[in-house]
Amino acid sequence: MVVTLVTLCALATNTQGGKHLLSDFFSRACLFLCSCFLDYTNINDGHRYLCLTHLLSFLAAYIFCCRRYIPWKIPFSEIKGFSLQKSTELCPITAIIFHTKTGKRCADPTLKWVMDYVNLWRLQINLKLLRERSSMRGPSYSSAAL
Repeated sequence: MVVTLVTLCALATNTQGGKHLLSDFFSRACLFLCSCFLDYTNINDGHRYLCLTHLLSFLAAYIFCCRRYIPWKIPFSEIKGFSLQKSTELCPITAIIFHTKTGKRCADPTLKWVMDYVNLWRLQINLKLLRERSSMRGPSYSSAAL
């Protein structure tokens, strides 16, 4: 295991023609992993667990973010919800993530159809909330009818 970590550290810091051999993300992940696990004598189990937990959350953020947009328009009927991804170092694009029956789809928020879908979805949610509130109050009676 130590040999593998040393190899990863070497790859993470090695450049070829001024460019890292591994992507910036994987270079950071490898260096972090190396710093957590290379020196077994000075790291207790609690610290090792914390390192691993942090690394896994780092990987999860990278895996589940949008890195490119879908090239087609999704049928509105397929959408179950949406979320916004802001551009970060790990997730390089701002995207509207449509949650569909078949998974998540990353759409470009600068496209008109995308923002139309977002606005239509919000409108439907607001109407649903209004209906629920009015049904909780029960029927309204005017004082003149009594």
